[in-house]
Amino acid sequence: MDKDALARLGPALDQYLECFAGCAVAPTRRLISIYVRGQLGELPRKSIKPMALEAGIPPRTLQELLSLHRWDGELLLAMLQRRVRRAHPDPRGFGFFFESRCVKKGDRTPGVARQTFATTSRPRNCVVLLHLAFSEGDFHCLLDSAVYLPESWTEDRPRCEAAGVPAEIGHRTRTRIMADLLRRAEVNGLPLAKLVLPSESSADDSFIAGVKGAGRAFAVWPAADGRDSMPESSTGLTPEEGRQMIRAAVESRRMVEARMGEIGLDHFEVRTFRSLTRHLALSAASLLFLAEQGERTRRGRESFPIRSHG
Repeated sequence: MDKDALARLGPALDQYLECFAGCAVAPTRRLISIYVRGQLGELPRKSIKPMALEAGIPPRTLQELLSLHRWDGELLLAMLQRRVRRAHPDPRGFGFFFESRCVKKGDRTPGVARQTFATTSRPRNCVVLLHLAFSEGDFHCLLDSAVYLPESWTEDRPRCEAAGVPAEIGHRTRTRIMADLLRRAEVNGLPLAKLVLPSESSADDSFIAGVKGAGRAFAVWPAADGRDSMPESSTGLTPEEGRQMIRAAVESRRMVEARMGEIGLDHFEVRTFRSLTRHLALSAASLLFLAEQGERTRRGRESFPIRSHG
């Protein structure tokens, strides 16, 4: 979003961020606003240093927003999910999971390892993120994200301690992470009665039994990258409903990934687990603002360009 567009949307953004005021005290809320504005702006690199310099503050100050300031990222996500629930009660809405890979150098970023990814078998030094997204018609947003920690991390407690990974977080499979994300959304009033699941999840009988036991209808991506329009299987849906939901999820994922590139979600340069999870929470807030402004655009109001800096 260029400077003129961001300036025009400034009052709307201020009002939007006020909805999350309960997460932090005023000085920290100011830094949260700077961070979100940096993600929404036109910088080619959306990491802490360029965002801080553009805002005229020391980079360390913005770094401490993620690492040291006392504010509640989980509460921010809860408020975000409740906001989505209130604005989008249509039963046609559904949730879907997908992964993203953030290629990184070194070995200190939480979760970084040489590992394969859904779209390629070639190992890369990267962080893998699992995302839960929401789609309803032309509205698409992220609800939550989580870091996948390989066993090379969770079995190395000194390394986890150095990165601030909480002691209670052990190795979680991808399906365990997905189940945890679903539980958090349900607590916040988003039961997500319909889902699109990765094809790999169908091999986990316990996870699938839990999805069925919760009364959720679901379709399964037929391929690892989730871009085929034909479902591998579905439960609680007719074949045509499954195909329609997969097609909608493909388009929704394309839109969400474009917005992720716009805000530089993978531009993080952090060394602690808390900093990374807070970055993901603020990124979800930035993406929701873009999604809501997209709705305004479709209603003939303010518009803004999309630029991907991926």
